[in-house]
Amino acid sequence: MNLFSAEGAQLMVKGMTDLRLYLNGLIVVHKVRVCPLADHDIILGLDFLKENSTILSYQENILNLRDDLVRLPLYSKTQHISCITVAKNMCVPPFTEVIIPVISPTVFNN
Repeated sequence: MNLFSAEGAQLMVKGMTDLRLYLNGLIVVHKVRVCPLADHDIILGLDFLKENSTILSYQENILNLRDDLVRLPLYSKTQHISCITVAKNMCVPPFTEVIIPVISPTVFNN
């Protein structure tokens, strides 16, 4: 499958992996394509949004997953309060699993 940027440039897919996402207590495993991205750590595509019954509410600035089971604030470059980032750059070899340390706002520490 070819991936393209918003500007129409083809993105180089380096590989695929199953990514385990922890979203407010909900664990979602999703097959992702690994590409070098300049501006974003991750982009959730239509396949993810459809599989998880996602509703984007721009009026409430909320992303709803699985029929309102999980509600997450939408992130923008000007709102870093809900941004989780990796603590250090890591190279994950193919066919391996790794625990990646992250930095999260204290609001998510429980």
